Amino acid sequence: MRDIDRFFRIVTARALALEQPALDSHSFVSHPITVRKPFRALRHTNFVEIMAPVFDREGLARCLPFMSAAISCWGLDHIWPRLLNARADRIAVVDAVAARHPRPVDTRGGPWYQFLRRLGVDAEPR
Repeated sequence: MRDIDRFFRIVTARALALEQPALDSHSFVSHPITVRKPFRALRHTNFVEIMAPVFDREGLARCLPFMSAAISCWGLDHIWPRLLNARADRIAVVDAVAARHPRPVDTRGGPWYQFLRRLGVDAEPR
């Protein structure tokens, strides 16, 4: 609980629009930019992964229609910064608080990905 409180204290103090906790060193990682950098509070980025985004109210209101219309979340994390048109200092990976992604992403065998394939959506990373 202290980590969550710390995360939101940092986010509030920095007036961030879009952020996520960093991933710890034991995580399965899809995007290296999300891996925790020790001894840093946060890093301003142009990317926050779909796995654990946190939006401010205005950012969520702006991005929610795109999330609601999407069949799959693939790629949304790449368009959020453009939709928000946020200054570079308002998007960050928060290194002071780390989360763990305990399993690899299985884009072939899981039921969600089987469903997407039936719809003609290819979720394989390129």
